[in-house]
Amino acid sequence: MSTLSQLLYEGTKVLREAGVEGAERDARWLLAAASNIPRARLTLHGPDQVSDDTHAAFQRYLNARVARQPVSQIIGTRTFFGR
Repeated sequence: MSTLSQLLYEGTKVLREAGVEGAERDARWLLAAASNIPRARLTLHGPDQVSDDTHAAFQRYLNARVARQPVSQIIGTRTFFGR
């Protein structure tokens, strides 16, 4: 099993290698959505083990982002002036 920190590192690497601009930011958004944890609290939950469902969802999200699907479409929400 992986931890949230490991998944974030691996996801950032995958997006960077695919040439996605803002890879770390996007990986954080996608992992927060997949794990159902607020993005601002991801670091606090870094050592937590990840369930198979969360891992699978994150992989689907990464694959969609590598295919250049916008993050807002992948996670189903969009910020508006930081809200």
